[in-house]
Amino acid sequence: MSALPSSIGIPQPDADAILRTLSVLFNPDDVIELRALSTRGRKQTPAGYFDREHRFLLVSEAVRLNRQGIAVYATLNTINPLLHSRYANRIEPNATATTTDADVLRRRWLLIDL
Repeated sequence: MSALPSSIGIPQPDADAILRTLSVLFNPDDVIELRALSTRGRKQTPAGYFDREHRFLLVSEAVRLNRQGIAVYATLNTINPLLHSRYANRIEPNATATTTDADVLRRRWLLIDL
């Protein structure tokens, strides 16, 4: 197996692209859950809920976590806006409660990962 050419760098998160993608996937008034996959074998789930006024903070947190080697994602469907009060506009490093099926108000997207 050969090494990657030195001209190929490690991909870096693009904050502008993330913000544009959020504007396509979500309505302006949606509360968005940002969640990270369990990190480095630990049984913890960093997660937080962000409102319209804090989209830039959501993006900043996504970039920060990703630069630490942590995979992040947003819950794609419309969730109960009351969830925002759990971890309002911040990431809780060890979230004990995250969005469940019962918290989804409307299905807008179906992700198929091939």
